[in-house]
Amino acid sequence: MRNLGNHRGLLLGLAATLAVVGGCSSATPAGPENGPSATASAALGFAAPGLVRDLYTTPSANTGSAPSGLVAVGNTVFFVAQESSSGRELWKSDGTPAGTQLVRDIRPGVQDSAPSQLTVVGGFVYFSADDGSSGRELWRTDGTAAGTVLVKDLYPGVSPSFPSNLMDFNGVLYFSAMDASHGTELWRTDGTAAGTLLVKDIVAGNFSSSPADLTVAGGRLFFTAETATTGRELWKSDGTAAGTVLVKDLAPGSSNGFVKSLTRMGSRVFFVGFEPSARLSLWTSDGTAEGTRLVYDPTPGDPYDGATVESPTVMGGTLYFVSMGKYADSHIGYELWASDGNSVWLVKDIQPGAGSGWPKQLVATGGLLYFVASDGTTGSELLEERRHGGGHAADPRHLGGLEQLRPPVPDRRGRRALLHRG
Repeated sequence: MRNLGNHRGLLLGLAATLAVVGGCSSATPAGPENGPSATASAALGFAAPGLVRDLYTTPSANTGSAPSGLVAVGNTVFFVAQESSSGRELWKSDGTPAGTQLVRDIRPGVQDSAPSQLTVVGGFVYFSADDGSSGRELWRTDGTAAGTVLVKDLYPGVSPSFPSNLMDFNGVLYFSAMDASHGTELWRTDGTAAGTLLVKDIVAGNFSSSPADLTVAGGRLFFTAETATTGRELWKSDGTAAGTVLVKDLAPGSSNGFVKSLTRMGSRVFFVGFEPSARLSLWTSDGTAEGTRLVYDPTPGDPYDGATVESPTVMGGTLYFVSMGKYADSHIGYELWASDGNSVWLVKDIQPGAGSGWPKQLVATGGLLYFVASDGTTGSELLEERRHGGGHAADPRHLGGLEQLRPPVPDRRGRRALLHRG
């Protein structure tokens, strides 16, 4: 989750929908009262959850306030929620009932301004919202009603500019949006109307390059964009029109590179892209054409296989991802793989053979990678992968830190351990 810093406990409490446990920090001896020896995950060790404030109290149609989009600025969490008198609007909380307040009813009354894309830049929260008269435009807040303002009505009147893909790059907000003269292109803002500017009209006129997947790596802003002559490919920008350029045309000419899933690791960006001989594969780039190279092709030599790479997730200096491939001359279904940017290895064949464990929802925290997968016998369960020091092992069997999440067992002090070994 972006922009959360060290506020995980507060954010989870605000959502009030996630089951969290207070865990042990070390193994607890086995005994009749606590069953198998247990090791709690420090990454998920929070105090017992508690309701901060019940925002939606109408009994006849109480579907909850449905908090979403949580981001932190200092000790304050901003989020989007609904209640009966103001619709879905921007709220903030310091973790107490009294400190959980509506920031501003942007679209007065029961209708929603429906803020989205909450992104922190320079102590302000930027977001997209619709006040009912300006269409969906870019807003920002300092946490006060008076300081919650429309940055600029890019598409004047009720027509929306649809700002999206918000990203902080060197203290400036970059985003994609459209106006009356241009299609959806790359913009930047310093938070003022005068300082909200088009970076580059990549596809001239009312046509769109539709920048997406904005990602900062190595002092560059990477993104994907689509033109009639190159298809959707990898681009970069330094914030100027002259410095906003195509990095490399993976699928030469008008063929589509289908570049997506940009992920930063170190000073490089990793992504999924299409190249005629490798189909959808894992690539990496340092921002130059020469430094943009193939990392992993799921089925080398077969350009028509339809395989792909999914869920790239970084933990430490390792990129984990889900794909199919071959290991020890055997076909492997969609399983968990890893790469340091140069070599690639299979972490574990969770559902052995050509079957797929289909790891999903990869989340890295506290030196652990959590994900959902199926071994073919127990159904979809929560697993973890522990990071091993000293680099990866050549033999994937050495990466044996996969544990299944089982029902929590009380320890002798009445607390519950989340992850344990039988």
